[in-house]
Amino acid sequence: MGLKIIHTSDWHLGKKLFKIDRLDEQKLFLDWLSEFIISSGIDILLVSGDVFDSPTPSNESVKIYFDFLKNLSTKSKCLTYIIAGNHDSGKFLEAPKEILKDLNVLVCGKLAWTEHNVLSPEHKATLKYNDLEINLVLIPYFRSHEILNLNSLTFDTQEDNQSDNFGIHHRFDELFKNLLPEKAPNQFNILLLHHLLEGYELSGSEQIIHLSGIEGFKKKLFVPYFDYVALGHIHKTMNFKCDQCQICYCGAPLKYRFDEFNQKHVTLLTLDYQNQTMQSQKELIPVPTFRDILSIKINQSNYEEVIKQVAKDYPNRPLSPIVEAILLLDLPNAQLTQTIKELFLEHNIEHFILYTDFKQNQEEAPLPNINEFNDYELTDLFHLFYKEKFSGTTQIDTKILDSFKELLINSHDQPNDSDTQDLS
Repeated sequence: MGLKIIHTSDWHLGKKLFKIDRLDEQKLFLDWLSEFIISSGIDILLVSGDVFDSPTPSNESVKIYFDFLKNLSTKSKCLTYIIAGNHDSGKFLEAPKEILKDLNVLVCGKLAWTEHNVLSPEHKATLKYNDLEINLVLIPYFRSHEILNLNSLTFDTQEDNQSDNFGIHHRFDELFKNLLPEKAPNQFNILLLHHLLEGYELSGSEQIIHLSGIEGFKKKLFVPYFDYVALGHIHKTMNFKCDQCQICYCGAPLKYRFDEFNQKHVTLLTLDYQNQTMQSQKELIPVPTFRDILSIKINQSNYEEVIKQVAKDYPNRPLSPIVEAILLLDLPNAQLTQTIKELFLEHNIEHFILYTDFKQNQEEAPLPNINEFNDYELTDLFHLFYKEKFSGTTQIDTKILDSFKELLINSHDQPNDSDTQDLS
């Protein structure tokens, strides 16, 4: 019977979809994950960052997180290893780490160094199961200055050694070499990392801003040291292989955008060492759908039929769906939009976002160039904007135009207090 490891990431506890709370859904996921770990006899749980969606998570988000860890500790022997992601506060995650150790949970929220500028021993955990030895290296999300300001790096290569990306790769090669100086046949080395990898593809719900200073880790960096790289940050499941090193984004367990269509997973890794031979098997475990995230297009003639069909097709989930409805119209129709909202509620679909998309059927007149705009009054510009937005109209409704003029008057009446504005 092999050693069983679950790899998951990007829970984003507390994340909302257009102000719609997802905590009920996230709690159902954690309940399912806990039950799966307990019933399947999972030995190790790896969480590769973005536990929370905010560095200052809500009390409700924190509660379901600790309830999950406590339940897992009480009902199983599973060891849990967690790193911080770019959405997490490393300090917040690490604050209760001494207490969490009693729950068999090890948290690594920020880089820690020895006086010799190498990673401290807390970044590595060694576990032994019979003849099998597991080395876990935990690297939380970091920014380039945390790596490069430690010492002046010297390179004897023709590669562009002035780039941060090269310097970081060179630095990590040294750090990994220090943590894992040699590898025996019975050892299986795993890296937890929350960063971008060369060749990544986005699902659309990630916050990809290169604040870290790193464009993407090269796969070849991991080959000499690791058998499996447990990645977080990308919300879709992606698998790579470089020589004998398996590199995996397990993806987020829930859909966080309307245009995400792929099945969500956690990754199950099973290890066995027998007769001087290491065997590993990877399996994607589908996460149940607790709530459907749908995007539909409707118009004046079919909206009733489409909404009724949505209510009919999705009755058996634990939670009612979240629906993005795009209403295609030629002209504004406030009465129709109100009717559609009421119809959603009649069918017990409480969570919906209704957009109006006005068809652009007519050939658009060219807009004035930038110099010509100076000759226009604000009301003239508003006319141009309205015709651009609603191409089927020639005149603005008088009530709308009067409201715009009233706003202009009110804005002119406001005192200019920009000199005293507090920008702290």
